[in-house]
Amino acid sequence: MNFLHNLFGKKTTDMSSVVTDEDNAFLQAEPISRKRMDLLWLDPPRLAQLKQPIMQAAAHHKVATVTLGDDSSNLRTHEITQEDFEWAKQVELIVDKAFSLGQRKKYRESIQQYKIALKLAPGCDLFLMSIGACYANLLQKAEAVQYLERAAQISPGNSRIRDTLNNARRMKSNGPEPSQPAVAPSIEKKLSADNQQKKTVASESNAEWSNKPLHCPKCNTKLHDKTPRFGMIRNCSNCGASFTISNYIIK
Repeated sequence: MNFLHNLFGKKTTDMSSVVTDEDNAFLQAEPISRKRMDLLWLDPPRLAQLKQPIMQAAAHHKVATVTLGDDSSNLRTHEITQEDFEWAKQVELIVDKAFSLGQRKKYRESIQQYKIALKLAPGCDLFLMSIGACYANLLQKAEAVQYLERAAQISPGNSRIRDTLNNARRMKSNGPEPSQPAVAPSIEKKLSADNQQKKTVASESNAEWSNKPLHCPKCNTKLHDKTPRFGMIRNCSNCGASFTISNYIIK
């Protein structure tokens, strides 16, 4: 999503920078598990695609093994239960409201919705980053940097968080630079059907991915398929494990 608008032409005078007890609680909270955090980085269509393999695994008293992450360089393998999936869908309902408000430039209302989401998902790096981005658009740069620094502390390898933090820091000291947006766009949490289709088509022809052989997450056996289709359920010929290619992302 790209609700972070360009701040060109605006005054750079910061608004009152008051960190409340509520803010401190969010910033100091122990983060949820990486597995659940990675689930929340999935776009709604991708999250919905996990339902079938998770339900099928549960029907056989098994747990679905899924490969996902916050970007293409940070992929991890997790065992996702039905409880994990239902929790993620519950949080998604709140985040949808936050996203919609942000698109309409109602940043304060968007922040409040993200904070509600943080109560269900403490320390979620995506929500901390989104709150920081909203504060930047409100020119409350001190608050923006605090939330973005906490997100970066939780996920130091996430390039989206790092880039957004670096831009916010430049805003704090010098104001927005005339040649670029003050804050990098936040992660696209929701895509239109057309854009999602374009990404899926493009990902299937991604040359970089096609050069990376697929390995079984259980026994690490190299599989024959080198260009798995997004969402496809794979079965390992060596150990019989089944898993889903569920985070197919283009750099």
